Amino acid sequence: MNQWLYNYLYQFYYMSKGLLKEKAINLRMEGYSVKEISDKLSISKSTSSIWVRDLILNEKAKQRLIVRRLNGYQKISLHWKNKNIEEEKKYGLVADDILSKISKDPVHLFIGVKVVRV
Repeated sequence: MNQWLYNYLYQFYYMSKGLLKEKAINLRMEGYSVKEISDKLSISKSTSSIWVRDLILNEKAKQRLIVRRLNGYQKISLHWKNKNIEEEKKYGLVADDILSKISKDPVHLFIGVKVVRV
């Protein structure tokens, strides 16, 4: 590769890196998380973290990050609530099946075991 092309590509790389860093800083000041910045700019999380770690966020940016975190908590809470409801339904069906077998066929009765349905 000739020297001129090498120098051109070298300058282009470092100029674009500088522009990416500037965009990362601007996004962080708007309240974007490190992960959001890395996804948006197609860079690694560690790079975006290094670029924005010394910034002091304004109140608007802090509020955006807090709201985003709370939405994540709400989303995962709803997921686990729905999952627990599904499992309770599944175990209820299994219990109904067992109880129906016990009531129909005396062979399935367990002596000394009390079956209680809550």
